Amino acid sequence: MNEPSLPQDLMTLADRFRTGDALSASVELPDLLVRLASRASPDELARLVPIFSALLAALERKDWLGLADSLEVELLLATGARVSEKLERT
Repeated sequence: MNEPSLPQDLMTLADRFRTGDALSASVELPDLLVRLASRASPDELARLVPIFSALLAALERKDWLGLADSLEVELLLATGARVSEKLERT
């Protein structure tokens, strides 16, 4: 499920929510979630569904920082990406 650009795309989208680019980031979020879901095995998808729900709830609340945190931590962990990639970028 984990393609090379996917972790980077998650972190980039999270950064955009953090830096106030929430409108365009919100438009891209559904496409990213569909991309993740389409590559997930049934077991992986079962782990992703509650995270997707939490992301969409944060989006409805306009909780951009919470959404960014969930993208960077929960979703990266659920997809098997290394959270340390975020630290390596900075």
